[in-house]
Amino acid sequence: MTFEDRISINTPEGLEIELKLAGLGSRIAAAVVDSLILAVLLVLAAFGVFGLADRMSSPLLALGVGWLVVLLLTIGYFVAFEVFNDGRTPGKSLFAIRVVGVDGEPVGFGGSIVRNLLRLVDLFPALPILGALSILASERNQRLGDLAGRTIVVRDERTKAIDSVPAALDPRAATWDVSGIDDMDLDLARRYLVRRHDLTAAKREEHASWIAARFRSKIPGVPPDVGDEWLVEQAVAAKTMRRER
Repeated sequence: MTFEDRISINTPEGLEIELKLAGLGSRIAAAVVDSLILAVLLVLAAFGVFGLADRMSSPLLALGVGWLVVLLLTIGYFVAFEVFNDGRTPGKSLFAIRVVGVDGEPVGFGGSIVRNLLRLVDLFPALPILGALSILASERNQRLGDLAGRTIVVRDERTKAIDSVPAALDPRAATWDVSGIDDMDLDLARRYLVRRHDLTAAKREEHASWIAARFRSKIPGVPPDVGDEWLVEQAVAAKTMRRER
């Protein structure tokens, strides 16, 4: 398995997305950064637990609370960032990788919780080595948690040709709240805009309608009478403008 492996995923609307799998090196480096951040958080939490332990009559109860805090913080750190930051923990962001579902969609609570519960297995001696071997040996560079949670870790890259697509932002769309559009939505829309002129009229209308419907559910206040393709163009332009600020 090389560090340049790519996989192609066919989306429901017929567009093909190509994702570059993250290699072992970048995943280990990201894990080291996240572990350092998590260690600081655990130390800070320990002070709070020690203060609480003084008020508890049972040492066993205090120990149980301490372990519960460690578990919740360890799992919660990764789940919170993966679900609410589009698959990126601070470490993953630093090394330009992110977690997505095996279908290319953003990772959900279920998949993130499962993959990170199995992260605890990696804490046992020798098992981190098995996890690394699993990444190298699996078809999609997946560790045990990825296999169980149906997730993959990919490079967070942008295609220059696709990035040049956005049209000029219309004043009517400048106030849209496009925060609900994630990277997968953006990539889908850009790929459509790149290849729309190669589609038949029927296919072009079908794809625009599918993506526009997806955007309408995520952008509050979009007028119902605007055209589908114009909506897609302006949503991409608005999202791109927000990122460039």
